Amino acid sequence: MSKLINLTGRKFPHFQVIERCGTYIAKYHKEPLWLCRCECGKYFEARTTVIRSGRQKSCGCYRARLASERARAGIWSGGRWKKRENA
Repeated sequence: MSKLINLTGRKFPHFQVIERCGTYIAKYHKEPLWLCRCECGKYFEARTTVIRSGRQKSCGCYRARLASERARAGIWSGGRWKKRENA
């Protein structure tokens, strides 16, 4: 069994880890769950591997904010964002 990596108090770009709040149990392994506080003020739980790999960006508000910014800057067409042409 590997050592527990204590993430309590660590800050990431859009959230901070508050405390360990449980254990995620998968079919063949267990993994610590962490209570985190997003920069928007919401609390959420995340697994150690997701936090350390960088896949956890925020509670979900960051993705919504990016989509909103992209929508203002361009249009979605054919699976890609394209710049709007000034009319």
